[in-house]
Amino acid sequence: MNRFGGLTLLAVLALPAALQAQRRPSNSMHTRSAEVYLDRAKSTSREADRRDLLNKALEALRPGMASDAENPRIWLLAGTAWARLGDAAGADSAFDRAESLYPEYAKEIEPERLAVWVAQYNLGVAAIAQQQFDEAITRLEAADRIYRGRPEAALSLGSLYVQKGDLARAEAAYRGALEIAQGPATAGVAEKDRAQWLEQERTAASRLASLLDQLGRRDDAVAVHQAYVAKHPGDAAARAEWAAALARAGKTQEAAGVYDQLLQNADLSDTEWFNAGVGLYSAEQYDLAARTFRKSLAKNPHARDAWYNLGQALFAAASALEEQRRPAAGAAAAELDKRMEAVTTELLEASTKVRESDPNFRNAIMMVAQAQRTLSDLATEPAVRKQWQDKVVATLEHAESLPFEVTGVMLRPGDNAVTVTGRVTNLKATAGQTVTLEFTLVGEGGETLATVPVSATLQAANASTDFSFEARTDKPVAGWKYRASS
Repeated sequence: MNRFGGLTLLAVLALPAALQAQRRPSNSMHTRSAEVYLDRAKSTSREADRRDLLNKALEALRPGMASDAENPRIWLLAGTAWARLGDAAGADSAFDRAESLYPEYAKEIEPERLAVWVAQYNLGVAAIAQQQFDEAITRLEAADRIYRGRPEAALSLGSLYVQKGDLARAEAAYRGALEIAQGPATAGVAEKDRAQWLEQERTAASRLASLLDQLGRRDDAVAVHQAYVAKHPGDAAARAEWAAALARAGKTQEAAGVYDQLLQNADLSDTEWFNAGVGLYSAEQYDLAARTFRKSLAKNPHARDAWYNLGQALFAAASALEEQRRPAAGAAAAELDKRMEAVTTELLEASTKVRESDPNFRNAIMMVAQAQRTLSDLATEPAVRKQWQDKVVATLEHAESLPFEVTGVMLRPGDNAVTVTGRVTNLKATAGQTVTLEFTLVGEGGETLATVPVSATLQAANASTDFSFEARTDKPVAGWKYRASS
């Protein structure tokens, strides 16, 4: 017997809790009074009067916050008042409450959130300019909290956290910036802003991966690069960073495959090739590093640092070949000798180029001597070997007689100017002696952009003196060189 007769039992269906709790906005004496004050605040031109009216709007709403707390309009108007007072935390909390009670308010609230974001972000940028970094963090955190539709605040926060050594928060900030730059907000980006938006996405991915690499989380760094490249397969510079990260993570075969593609097909700038080479050198991939430094120099043959780094990579490659050569014999030894001669000849060229720009840099002089010594050892004819040996002696004597050394030369571009810094170390000269370095800055085509003499007074033996000068130029600086006198 069917005890339920012919009736069919239906399961009881429940609405989601959020929909059960949702209440449509309604006006009350509290909201109407607040609206009057908000309208008057919008039309007044005196800041003191504006703030007074906004505070009165909040006073009118406070009783309603207690007695009518489920009315989303109360919280919408309170958030608007706090936003226009510059209280990011108060506005964010009120807007969150309004949206939770009535999600349809999200579109109406977004412009108010953005206005607070702009104000707080600008205050953060101003604080950075004044080197008030704690204040900058406070402002940028407020911006990032109230509006998650632009990545700039999160990017800046990541850099500030790194500067303070708070790497966990830096990672979270960079991940947040990347999430914004790749998220739904991209749909509303105007065409004219897309290039800037893409650059911010690129920066967020690059900085996040770099931080993870520094933390020793190299597989995580590779994953960030790989995800970005998958999304932007035509970004050759990003592929170069990915390859360098692969090399640092010990994935040398994968790195070599990516680099082979790049070296054959990519058209990177000299700086991008240079940075790739630095990454590969750090990963002890010396042959690949040398190939990328050559690419950099093909774009800009005036870059002293690229010549030096090429020399460093070649020196390391030659050392590795020398280790292989020791136990080798017969045809294998002859082949290794041939390869060592080619690498060492190029090392001599690179280190000589460094000396042309940076004549009082002892490392470059010693690289020349090492190359000459290796070529002497490889020479099969006694007369040739003797010529190289004589050159080694002359180079070492020059290094030994050097009165002072120049190191740490760096260029920092500015507005229509470049600041050059470095140091002079006394090796054999008299303390108190003044030395002069006549610097020449070189443009992209090799033309002289500026020639500036700078003087430094030598300290006691082995002590250093810093120097600095500014050169005016509105063109990119491709390289530098100097002549030294004392």
